Amino acid sequence: MQMLKQKSFLWLLAVSAVLVLLLPQAATAQTDGTPNLKSARAYEGSPLAWGEVRFWASSNETIAVGVTDDVGDRLEGSIGLLDIDVSGRDPVANVVRASKMRLLAVDLKQQVSEGDWTVAINPGLEFALSDPTGTNTASGVSAYWGDVIPTLGIVMERLYDDSTLIINPKMAKWRSSSVATNNQVVKGFGTVVGIGVGLRKPVNPRLQLSADVTAIICGRNTVNENTNRVEKDLVWGISASYLVSDTRPTWLTVFTSNAFGPTGATSLLATPDNAACFGVRLDSTF
Repeated sequence: MQMLKQKSFLWLLAVSAVLVLLLPQAATAQTDGTPNLKSARAYEGSPLAWGEVRFWASSNETIAVGVTDDVGDRLEGSIGLLDIDVSGRDPVANVVRASKMRLLAVDLKQQVSEGDWTVAINPGLEFALSDPTGTNTASGVSAYWGDVIPTLGIVMERLYDDSTLIINPKMAKWRSSSVATNNQVVKGFGTVVGIGVGLRKPVNPRLQLSADVTAIICGRNTVNENTNRVEKDLVWGISASYLVSDTRPTWLTVFTSNAFGPTGATSLLATPDNAACFGVRLDSTF
């Protein structure tokens, strides 16, 4: 299948298996959040590994695998590996800023309160494992956009009857500019700050529906497909999660979103022209 780059997927899967063996026991589930927002609650339970693929048209996809673990009192840590490839014919435009990138994302989530509102602090770092470049597919000119991206979020959630409201201000610090291969200065995303609002609702004990939207209040988070200039756009996601096994809790999630990936930094980036992906995710304890 052309859309699923087998080599990248196998590479990420192998490294994820090593991470699973190295990490101590306990984890959190993505199904406690929404497609682009985390839950504020710290999870205590069996270890959990996850993997997801976001498909766009013309051989473009994001492949991500990872592990989340309980590392202290109401403190959890996550390690994720992402391979983002939009180097094929652009599904949404004739230009693209981030053609390829492979990231190692590490973050912590410390739950600091519990009551009517549950609150957590969520700092992180995302490291480039290969030279991350953006390429203008019309001209062939490319620009390097940095190798470390710090992130920070504050997650707040409250239960209303059987529905959960999530409010998540978060930021990611990208380069504000870089020099392209034609020696021109290319404007980058800069420090992106967004405020996400999400809702999660169980339909029955095995099925959950969720949705979120993140408004960008600082920085730029997308590329205009006609001018190749950085702009801002809403990030959104809609998902349905089904508990396929309760003996060893395993959730299958199908979703659509315009975000490039599930991490603190990539979940703030919107695809050009608001292109929507088809996504599949699996979370399973072990």
